[in-house]
Amino acid sequence: MRFGSAEIYNAIAYIPDIEETICVGQRRPNDNDETVLLFVKTKGDIPLTTLMVNQIKKQILSTLTARHVPKHIFQVPEIPYTINGKKIELAVKQIVSGRKINPSGSVANPESLRFYERFVKLEEMVAQDRLRLSKL
Repeated sequence: MRFGSAEIYNAIAYIPDIEETICVGQRRPNDNDETVLLFVKTKGDIPLTTLMVNQIKKQILSTLTARHVPKHIFQVPEIPYTINGKKIELAVKQIVSGRKINPSGSVANPESLRFYERFVKLEEMVAQDRLRLSKL
């Protein structure tokens, strides 16, 4: 099923502790299917808790469908933007799918893209996130 990231953004726009999100599909060379990843920047950089993750999933489920709920939700320190204020989904999608990119001059915060490189190794990130959430 195909859907636009704007549907996800609209579904969770009013969750109080979320400052910004970016939703992308990940398909690495050895993957059989695309996995939807939602990256969340929280207000004041408060920790993204299991309760918040569940609230996000519940909101998407109640607003849209179960098929819209991202498989993984991760906290990020920054969302990449163009100098015109648009989220840079395509670059993030390429990075998490294992492609190397060279940010153009239109990227307002090019250093933010480096953070997403770690998600190529999704399984390691999932394990680390579970460990982090278990400590909260």
